[in-house]
Amino acid sequence: MGNQVHKTDEKLSALEINIKSIEPQKEKFKTLFDLGCCFLCCYRIVGIIPPFEALPIFKDFTETHYQQIFGETRNSKLTTTSNSCCLACLNLLKTENLEKSLLQLIKKKGYQNIDSFGLSITIPPSIILREHCLSLYVSLEPSNIIPIKKILKFTVFQKSKLESALKVPQVEFDQACLSLKIGWNYPNDSQEMSKIETLLPSSKLKRKRKSFKTRLRLQAKENKILNQKLFKQQLKEKDTEKEIEKENENKKENENEKEKEKGKEKEKEEEEKEKDKDKDKDKEEEKEKENMEIENEKKENEKEKEKEREKQIKLEDDFLGNIDPEKQLYGSSCIQNTLKGITKNELGQLCPIPPQPVKDETNIIIFPISKPIYIFGRYLKMSRNIPNAPWYIKGERKGNYSVEEFVSKQLTNLFSGTHSGFVSSGREDIDVRMLGTGRPFILEIIGPKIYKKLISLEEQKQIIDQILQNSEGLVTVKDLGIVDKSHRKKTIKGEGKSKGYRCVVWCKCNFNKQLFTQKLQQLTKNTNGTLLLKQKTPVRVLHRRNLTVRQRAIYEIKIVEQINDNFVVIDLITQGGTYVKEFICGDFGRTNPSFSQIVGCKSEIVQLDVISVN
Repeated sequence: MGNQVHKTDEKLSALEINIKSIEPQKEKFKTLFDLGCCFLCCYRIVGIIPPFEALPIFKDFTETHYQQIFGETRNSKLTTTSNSCCLACLNLLKTENLEKSLLQLIKKKGYQNIDSFGLSITIPPSIILREHCLSLYVSLEPSNIIPIKKILKFTVFQKSKLESALKVPQVEFDQACLSLKIGWNYPNDSQEMSKIETLLPSSKLKRKRKSFKTRLRLQAKENKILNQKLFKQQLKEKDTEKEIEKENENKKENENEKEKEKGKEKEKEEEEKEKDKDKDKDKEEEKEKENMEIENEKKENEKEKEKEREKQIKLEDDFLGNIDPEKQLYGSSCIQNTLKGITKNELGQLCPIPPQPVKDETNIIIFPISKPIYIFGRYLKMSRNIPNAPWYIKGERKGNYSVEEFVSKQLTNLFSGTHSGFVSSGREDIDVRMLGTGRPFILEIIGPKIYKKLISLEEQKQIIDQILQNSEGLVTVKDLGIVDKSHRKKTIKGEGKSKGYRCVVWCKCNFNKQLFTQKLQQLTKNTNGTLLLKQKTPVRVLHRRNLTVRQRAIYEIKIVEQINDNFVVIDLITQGGTYVKEFICGDFGRTNPSFSQIVGCKSEIVQLDVISVN
């Protein structure tokens, strides 16, 4: 009996608190409550901050409470109960057991070692319209309405409760290890908002964000069109050169025909050799078929992964649009500012005042976004047949593997990420090896579920062994470590620093080391030993690079070994972004000065290796 009396006293004291707090706006409060607004929304709309400590009694609200608060008995049946849908907040403020929902989500998704969380709340836009109409209905100023998000922070999203349940601190959304986007799906949202769509200015329409990939594709298209025009201009300049080359080719063809007549017997021998080659080709074709089957399997796996990624992107897009792409086109401030300039009569012609009762409740949606993990490292490539990244020409892939794929797969799996983004400090051509200190790279792991502060030596060894095994010893990594996002920009900027190369060069004339050194000294006597270059965009990359003249520098040229009269091994230290192949051959005079000019005859790179990226 004693406990029962104590509870009754508590309830009475809570009622007294509420009676006192609503006294200034008692009649308007009663009108809103009778319409079907929850107690919290009644407080919000009349502009009174509710006494949160005295509100739990309204979970089991009865007719007796109504009489005690408002001093009269209601004639009709009590419409506002714990089960009814609030006319203003659509039961957002009645959301319960959020802590359990979040814990279940984290467990289901498999997130581990999370050290912080953040929240972002999105409400259906129709709530702003509904509360505005209710405020006008009871002849109040809508600008005095207490925002629903403010009330949510004190009720549904109590920081202390969430922190104790998740056992990690709550921080700013952008800084959190696990960010939770929380919203509610209201089925009639777009229908209700369409009634005032004509009032909303088109200039305030939210622009739909283009995805990163879409922006890249559009940019690539524009660059391609521009480069094609520039390339055509460049081809016109070369027409005269091509005519001369054709004449020389015709002369050579005539000489070849004479030689063919003399060597018919040799052709027969070659035919026999070709038959043997055909047999070898058949074997190669069989191998190619096997490789194609393996490649097709990989493509199917990639397609499945891509579908999973698309699903995840769709989930996020659906969340941002409240499950309907037509919704959430306008921001809250835009709707509020528009409604400010409309009278009650004008608004009443477009939508009902007060708003109509709601049958369908809102459903809470929780969309988790884990903070990306950035991994720094250096990769080495011991092959002349593997590109830096997947290589496509006219939509057709060249080669089965890339450095990016070998490296990304293992590291993404370590953190259970959905996918990753690979960025390196520049990139070497497919036929160029990356040796020495290795090339710096950053791998951004998107959607990780396992968080680590560092990669242990044992884990590094396992990753290196797996990469070596998968690449058959042609690709490896070193110096792996977890870094922050700022290192990504530093790695990209590193492309502009110095790089070391070793190249085997063929010269048409006899190479004279002493004469070459003398000419080089003359060219660099006023620049402290640095050879300054002017490089037009090379012909081989003109389809994907802007036509321009780039100022570049060769800091050091060292003759390592002269193999014979025509072959020489050279070490170069260059400014980042220097086209080394074009420096050696001259690229039809587009690089000036060039190695060919200094030597005094045609020169070509036979082999090229990157030995340092500083």
